Order: sequence, then structure tokens, then C-alpha cells
Amino acid sequence: MGVLAAVLGFAGAAAGQSGVALVPSGYKAVPGERLNLSLRDFGNADAGLAWDDTQIAWSVIRVAGTQENSDRAPRAEENAPAGSIRINTAGAAVVGVDFKPRVMTLDAAAVRKLTEGRTDIKAVGELEVRAVQSAKTVIRVGAMEPEQSGNVTSKTGQQVELRPVFDPTGMGIGSDIPIVVYAGDGKVPGARLTAMHVASGEKEEFVANGSAIGHFRLSKPGAWRVEVRHLGAVKPGPNVKAEEPKWVLYSATLTFEAREQAAAKPAVKEGAK
Repeated sequence: MGVLAAVLGFAGAAAGQSGVALVPSGYKAVPGERLNLSLRDFGNADAGLAWDDTQIAWSVIRVAGTQENSDRAPRAEENAPAGSIRINTAGAAVVGVDFKPRVMTLDAAAVRKLTEGRTDIKAVGELEVRAVQSAKTVIRVGAMEPEQSGNVTSKTGQQVELRPVFDPTGMGIGSDIPIVVYAGDGKVPGARLTAMHVASGEKEEFVANGSAIGHFRLSKPGAWRVEVRHLGAVKPGPNVKAEEPKWVLYSATLTFEAREQAAAKPAVKEGAK
């Protein structure tokens, strides 16, 4: 199954349940070390998915205050395999991918789940939607103290984005982690999120407040995955064609590794010795 299958993996009985996460071969790396990024379908037992440049709208690698953008899968060099990267500067690196939007159908069960408890939209039965999907991961490069990183807490500009207010890789276990949700033209108040500790399967569901900020508790060290899935109505406009879906399904994931540590120290300039 390729990237397209993952992006459209909501179809059938699994509608609304599948999702794609960006997972590195290691959340800690030595500067200059090659890392492999995997696309994981966590709605299908974390099955690995093949990279396909034709399904990538945009990718980003940010480190030490600089950001490199590409219109294909992230890679270390021009001829390197897709998903194979090398980060030469110490600090917290952020790698993100936007998938090209696709039209798909949500079944009635998925629509009920996505609209349960919401008063801002009315949708029932099957829906044809435009699926807009992004994924992002955080990698710690070099010997770093548990400081906060502006690379992690700044926006990348992805089409759907989960932005931590505090760098979760530099927070002590037991900390509350605020996450801001962005999609389309701005923030998404009321968005529903799930944070999962990957090894234990422990989950926490939470809702973004009126400022589009949700909180979860960093209860354990190890790998974490945060996900948002939000259904919205397409706003009328001169560029909206009559035959296009009237609904859009936004989804995004954030992966990182929490470390067993004391409270974070003040931030220092990344890339400094």
C-alpha cells in the first residue's frame, strides 16, 4: 500500500479511523548521521507506507533557525532516497510533510464520530470531502540539555499543523503540553485531538479551546503521537467550483520522544557550542 492508499485510507469499514504519522529511525541523532523517515499508517497496525513524490505537495526541514522547503519528499541530497535525511547542526530539528489534497468519501459512522457533540455544523450520512493531511516529527540532534527549542514551537506553515507552545522534548515528565491547532486560513477552536504514548497505548483525548489550544499530560517518557482530525464546511467563494466537495477533512499528526528528565532549562541558541 502506498502513500495514496494511506491518504485515502478512510474508505470502507475503517473510514475516519486511519491516519499517517512521520516516524524517524531514531528520535536522537549525531550531527551528520543519516536518518530514515518512515510513513506509518497507525490505523493499520502501524504498517509502513512507500514514499511517493507524486503524492507530496510540500516538505520542510527546519534546524537552527533555518528552514528548507521542497515540493517532494524530504531527502539529504538530490539523488538520495526519499525519506533519507542528514542533519549536520546540533539542536531540535523539525521535519514536516504535506500531502496533496484528495477527494474521498466518509461513511456515515465516520461522519457521526467527527460531528458528535458539535453544534457548529450539521452533517449526516455519507459525505464527499476534500482530505487535507499533514505530518510532522521532532528529532534531537547532538548532545542537548533539556532546553526549549524555538524550532519546535514556531509554525512551519503546513496546511494543517499542530504547534506545541512548549517543546515537549525539553519538558519534564508530568508536564502539561499545550498544542495550537491550525488548518486552512487560521486556527481551529473546538478541534478534537488525541495524544498517545506509543509503547503503552495510553491515550488522552482533549479539545482545543476558543483560542484553538488544547492540553495533554506528558505522563511517560518515550515516543508520543498527537493527532487531530477536524471536519469543516467549505466557505463559499469565487474560486470554489460547484462540482467540488462542500466539506473538507483536516488531519495532522505530530511525533516526538519525551525524555525522563528534570524541568527544562532556559532556552539557548541552537547550533551554539
